Amino acid sequence: MISQRVNHNSHFFKVILESNLRNGDLRVPKSFVKKYWKGMRNPISLRLPNLTEWKVYWMKRGGDVWFLNGWKEFAEYLSLDAAQFLMFQHEGKSQFKVIVFGKSALEVKYPLSIGNDKKVDESDCSLETVVDGKRKKYSSSSQSCKKIKTNIKEEPECYDERKNDEKKASSGFDIDDMSKALLEKVKNTFRSKNHFFLCICQRTYTERDILSIPKDFLEHLRKKGGHGTLSVKERSWDVRIKFSSYKQALLCEGWRTFSQDNNLKFGDVCAFVLDKREGISFQVVIFRLGEHCSTLC
Repeated sequence: MISQRVNHNSHFFKVILESNLRNGDLRVPKSFVKKYWKGMRNPISLRLPNLTEWKVYWMKRGGDVWFLNGWKEFAEYLSLDAAQFLMFQHEGKSQFKVIVFGKSALEVKYPLSIGNDKKVDESDCSLETVVDGKRKKYSSSSQSCKKIKTNIKEEPECYDERKNDEKKASSGFDIDDMSKALLEKVKNTFRSKNHFFLCICQRTYTERDILSIPKDFLEHLRKKGGHGTLSVKERSWDVRIKFSSYKQALLCEGWRTFSQDNNLKFGDVCAFVLDKREGISFQVVIFRLGEHCSTLC
């Protein structure tokens, strides 16, 4: 009787928002996290009524639990739209049954199967570099780059519990530790013939119109202040570069627009590669924490 009562109560509901589809994430209700999330492991398994299962990795952000890597593919598989309604029922351990309701409030018709040829986007499993303006990608050998399987048990978990410093894997990712791990990964992998600096997107950088340039990089700037340009692929953004009396350089007056347009998140890592042309211009390479969290073992 006790187990039946727990199963009956341990579910939560979510209305899909545009931001869930655009950002590729979904927040678990705090009340559910507080009562049922202790001991939850990564990744969780989302099982649909058509018997397919999906691996989704979750992460803690400021006390909240978010579905990240794998959620976007799950949403695309179901062709989810804003205002649809999902019910998640916890079936024990890290298993959830998911029922999807359309805008008509009726349960949707599910795809017949996942298809053995469906793969995770390889861009989620690689590091992109800029060398004299040419982009190269170095693919990761992570298990997350394998084909998505209908039987999730075939894929190993990211963390090895035998390591003392990784015991908190069962309680989820710590965003500070994971962002530092991503920074180290980029340091060891990223190469460019041009001068560049790396930075972790702190909350200040994602919420305000300001980003600090490391002091040891200032010697490479030909101009001391003025207007600059940030570029990602073929698109560019104008910013202002200010120097303070404390020999500190700041990107501002355009940084926030750049951050919002590129959907930067707390914990992401950016590489700013200085162009050799006149003025101050950077090619920016973005390493998204949500896309790499499953590979940071």
